[in-house]
Amino acid sequence: MLRLFALLMALGLLAAWLTRPHEALAETELRAVILDALATEDIKGKDAATSLALMGCRLDPGACYDLVRSALDTHYDDRIVYAVVTVSGFSRRARCYGIFATFVCPGGFARQ
Repeated sequence: MLRLFALLMALGLLAAWLTRPHEALAETELRAVILDALATEDIKGKDAATSLALMGCRLDPGACYDLVRSALDTHYDDRIVYAVVTVSGFSRRARCYGIFATFVCPGGFARQ
């Protein structure tokens, strides 16, 4: 029974190592998280410039992402069976974990 458990653990770790996400997938997930944060940001109560910028982001999300992405500090850490991506900027922070070819960002791109 112990050998079976050890074999299953070894197979699981091998599968995690073979399917750990790479930086391109991290960038794709980061784009989704940032665009979601921009789309759900409330315009009410913001100054005119911020409201105008948010409206511009809703009209052309791709260009907005490129502009926002250039101002973010991103760190990709490839650990043996999983990856961690840390993103910070604009008084916000996200920490995403990747394993089995997917990334999960608990809390999204939240305020610090």
